[in-house]
Amino acid sequence: MTSCLEVRRLAPRFLALELPPEAEGELREHLRSCEACREAMAEREPALRVAWAMAAEPSPEDDRFVGEVLAGVHQRALERRLSGRRSRLLGVAATVASRPEQIAAAGKLLLPGVGSFDAAMQCIESRGLRASLDERALGARVPVLGICLGMQLLARSSEEGVRPGLGWIPAVVHSFRGRIPDGLKVPHMGWNVVRMGRQSVLTDSLRDVDEVRFYFVHSYFVECYDRTHSIMTADYGVGFDVGVEAGNIFGVQFHPEKSHRFGMRILESFARV
Repeated sequence: MTSCLEVRRLAPRFLALELPPEAEGELREHLRSCEACREAMAEREPALRVAWAMAAEPSPEDDRFVGEVLAGVHQRALERRLSGRRSRLLGVAATVASRPEQIAAAGKLLLPGVGSFDAAMQCIESRGLRASLDERALGARVPVLGICLGMQLLARSSEEGVRPGLGWIPAVVHSFRGRIPDGLKVPHMGWNVVRMGRQSVLTDSLRDVDEVRFYFVHSYFVECYDRTHSIMTADYGVGFDVGVEAGNIFGVQFHPEKSHRFGMRILESFARV
């Protein structure tokens, strides 16, 4: 049983998403029953206070909101892993880019994302990033990796909104709602086993692993029109694509920064493309 002292000692690693799955599970179990530790944790990460409050009286809409709040924590962990001193884990130099001129100079692009499809596309367009992204991905053909919502943005459209996606991969984004059994919660949140599809430079390093699993937080999923673009699939009441590749364009639905050694292999493989 994890003690209050142990929880507070492990808090920085928990919030940085660096704990092994077993230790994280024990810590979460303790937090469910200890209000004092939940409050101490929320002082470090205010988003968790909102998430726990919403989860106390769950509804379908609240579940999705909690998923997006927690995905925001994952987003910051990914930025830490890819930028500054953390980039040494991959042996590459990485910069968080938010301006067209930064994107125009990039030799590789990583497109993470949290929140809603339309809001993300509006952000890309309002910041004047669309032309630079299209030029690097379709013109210069630099390697691109979309993560979570970033993978969904690679598609042509999404049931989540009305705006067109980037359209770099012929695919559509569906909602889990109405397609999975009533007993399964949305968002799809937690570890899930994936199946390898065709060979890909992104996944070749995982083919010697008996059971490959990744950490997911999402309410929508991608369906490729051309099945040759699918490189990984999973099931959550319905089968869906969790890894895609079309030339220099790659995407993963899961969070590699949360997925320990499996996720690091994905990021390392992309760094070598």
